[in-house]
Amino acid sequence: SDDPICRRVKVTDPQGKVTEYKYDDLGRLVKVIQTLNSGEVNEQKLETEYGYDEGGRLIWLEDAQNRRTNYEYDKVGRRITVQLPEGQRSTTTYDAVGNLKTVTDFNHETTTYIYDEQNRLLFKDLEDDADVTYVYTLNGQIAQIVDGRGTTEFNYDQQGRLIARKDPTGSYLASGFTIEYDYDLGGNVTQLRTPAGIVNYSYDEQNRLKAVTEDGQTTTYLYDRVGNLKQTQFPNSIVERRFYDELNRLELLETVRIDPATGNETRLAKFEYTLNEAGHRTSVAETLRHPLTNQLVERTVHYKYDDLYRLIEERVMGTTQTITYTYDLVGNRLTKTDASGTTQYRYNQNDRLLEEQVNGVVVTSYSYDDNGNTTTRTQNGQTTTYVWDDQNRLVEVVTPSGTIGYAYDDDNIRVSQTVGGVTTSYLVDKNQPYAQVLAEYVNGNLEASYVYGLDLIEQERATAEWFYLVDGLGSTRSLTDANGVVTDSYTYDAFGNLIDSVGGTENSYLFAGEQFDEQLEQYYLRQRYYNSSIGRFTRRDSYEGRLNEPVTLHRYLYGNANPISFIDPSGLTGLAMELSASFSIEARLAATAYLMVTTKSYQPEPLEGFGAGPRPNLPNHTGHLPDTSLESILGKLIGFGASRPNLPRNHTGHPKDKSLDDLVNYVFSSTFRGPAAGGFDWEHIMDRHAPWGRVAQQSGRKDIFYGLTEKEIQKAVKNAWKNREKFQTQDDAVYEVRRIRYQGVDQESGYVIEMWFNQNTNIVETAYPVEKI
Repeated sequence: SDDPICRRVKVTDPQGKVTEYKYDDLGRLVKVIQTLNSGEVNEQKLETEYGYDEGGRLIWLEDAQNRRTNYEYDKVGRRITVQLPEGQRSTTTYDAVGNLKTVTDFNHETTTYIYDEQNRLLFKDLEDDADVTYVYTLNGQIAQIVDGRGTTEFNYDQQGRLIARKDPTGSYLASGFTIEYDYDLGGNVTQLRTPAGIVNYSYDEQNRLKAVTEDGQTTTYLYDRVGNLKQTQFPNSIVERRFYDELNRLELLETVRIDPATGNETRLAKFEYTLNEAGHRTSVAETLRHPLTNQLVERTVHYKYDDLYRLIEERVMGTTQTITYTYDLVGNRLTKTDASGTTQYRYNQNDRLLEEQVNGVVVTSYSYDDNGNTTTRTQNGQTTTYVWDDQNRLVEVVTPSGTIGYAYDDDNIRVSQTVGGVTTSYLVDKNQPYAQVLAEYVNGNLEASYVYGLDLIEQERATAEWFYLVDGLGSTRSLTDANGVVTDSYTYDAFGNLIDSVGGTENSYLFAGEQFDEQLEQYYLRQRYYNSSIGRFTRRDSYEGRLNEPVTLHRYLYGNANPISFIDPSGLTGLAMELSASFSIEARLAATAYLMVTTKSYQPEPLEGFGAGPRPNLPNHTGHLPDTSLESILGKLIGFGASRPNLPRNHTGHPKDKSLDDLVNYVFSSTFRGPAAGGFDWEHIMDRHAPWGRVAQQSGRKDIFYGLTEKEIQKAVKNAWKNREKFQTQDDAVYEVRRIRYQGVDQESGYVIEMWFNQNTNIVETAYPVEKI
């Protein structure tokens, strides 16, 4: 419900869970109230509070456990200091024109930035690590990056699209480059060339990926009438089919092998999901073909959540396999109970995990540097040490059995791992919504190559190939060979711990389709590493979260403590899997990108080091802060999104020389449709039409839907939203709300419908017809 001036003061979701919002006299959000154990004897009110200075800048936030983070600003409103609950401080300075000049992190390490006369970043001076130099083309795109690895070169076509990249080391094409791209007139990548092979892509009239062909083998995609992925056909006679409910949420995913001679189908996998009213999965009935016995193995898992939708129980029906979880008020896991007993967890005031205890005995302990990076893990008297560079990247791990080394490119993407003197190098495609490994080289020799479409399609090793079969979360559940025979199967618990694996094929891509580092025993999620055994990341998130959604303020949680509904492919923030399936990962990333770069003080300044108010000039070649790789989310999205325009881009896929505000404006422009709506305020919309539509008609009003039932109105609005064009952005300076006015056509009713979208709440607040065609 809204107050008289249209501020959201209470949200009751379809499950009856209530969130309240309180504002000060100037309309600024000062408190979010959530209820835990509603209606029970132990009911708790969770209050997250915010304070502002006279200029409307956020100066403190206090979480539900009364721990306060403080912020300070300079005279022009730029954030200069962040102080954590335990007292650690980071500071930021700016040059005369507002470019980021220095960042001194919580570890007291200072990074300095130097710019040219066009305010482009030329030099990044790291205190203890190799410095980074940037060279630009005449059009202002990155031509070279020189860092501790050597020189990386980039080539572009006349439209400014990346057509070639040359890495400092590795194998090269005959042209001398590492990776090359061709595009069609719509900006879609049509061919990808690397030393490991050539992949061709084709698209339908709506620029949706239609087919992927590699070495004569084609994988094809079909979509339903609203854009949901309907079918995937692999070249080894395997077909995956997906079915959705009326809200376009995935209900059933099944995979079959079709005999080429007879057309008979053999089921290989089936996943049937039950969802609650709020869209969270409450159960899954799984069927997997066993690689050794060739028999179908069934398993049903039920899930329970608390009032904040944190997972509190997963129960495998018909077995004793039950795991329960409890949490503190901000989402830290307090206990995990399974067949082996109960593990208790203890944290400091910065939410850093200190100890795991079983029956009161400490079994694992952790330590951290001031930046929040895990520096040691001691288990059963054995200590593993983690070494981080100035950019908070894990570069070395010293275990009781040996040392692991890692190297990264300037976008913080991992490019190699060294274990026992053996180096595995990764050839990475970053011209994607998020970076993907295309090939692995061991001491310079090709070890494996990968083919991607909408997801990972196959891996090739030597002369053999395997195709990936996934569940509704995107986790690898089976591998099949060239003949469509299941060779391997995988089963996980909710947080991604592998609980059963059959088959011996070498494979690193497991839970949520992400790369598992067997040496480290963690998942590599690009910007951070995820430890599934504790359900947390091993370093502090650089993304600050959203004030109106307190769970996003937590810096270590994976998937908002709800890994059934959320994934985190970027390592920066969870993406909701329960969003309408008609919106692709690119659209979910668009919504995330907006939330990360919004400048309104209604929400926190999402990236550390930058204050509310006017956006300072950023290091322009990437548009991100140190320790934050927005290009992994926003830049490649713009280069690989829904309506791929031909914009001049740098090596990351960003439009060249664009500020974050420019990028936000582009994401929400008419050429890029913008984020999926988090929902429609049907109560408000229908108040305008159904309850008093007859009176409005008698008084001559034209902005109502004549002759449509409530369901028909809702259908018309949804159709118009899918076909929307942006017409206006309106800022409410008093209440610090930004709204976008869209218009779209519902072909069935013939109405041109105007819709107002609230960027703060991600809700379509109202909709009404403006004409009929």
